[in-house]
Amino acid sequence: MILDSYSNLNVYGAINGKIKMALDYIGKNDLSKLEMGRHDIDGDDVFLIIQNYHTKDIQEGVWEAHKKYIDIHYMIDGSELIGFANIDKLKVSQPYDEKDDCWLFSGEGDSITLDKGMFAIFFPQDVHMTSLIVQESKPVKKAVIKVRID
Repeated sequence: MILDSYSNLNVYGAINGKIKMALDYIGKNDLSKLEMGRHDIDGDDVFLIIQNYHTKDIQEGVWEAHKKYIDIHYMIDGSELIGFANIDKLKVSQPYDEKDDCWLFSGEGDSITLDKGMFAIFFPQDVHMTSLIVQESKPVKKAVIKVRID
């Protein structure tokens, strides 16, 4: 998992070309003006989903991980708590769903705060629980960029 701010976007493009494409898109576009829903950057290889929601209590949270895609969460407006843990530290609660590229877990992990202008990159080994309350439920606008793993 990587957590950093907008000012350091260019540092992580060296990881691979698709991650660079995703981070370049964040850096060159005003994501606050995008409509809710999916926006293709490079078809199914790199796309983003704009989300608007109110943060929720941790009891409503779900631990999830993905095999086919790396997730880049970029906070456009607002702030949320995100739980994270290595996949080896949690117990599978729902087997991997190939169609949704998602499996669910139970257990406990650590947390980070994703503030406006920050991003977090979650790799397949990084189980995460997003959309959580920092102090009280507030609205957020976030982009989740999905980057297909080669």
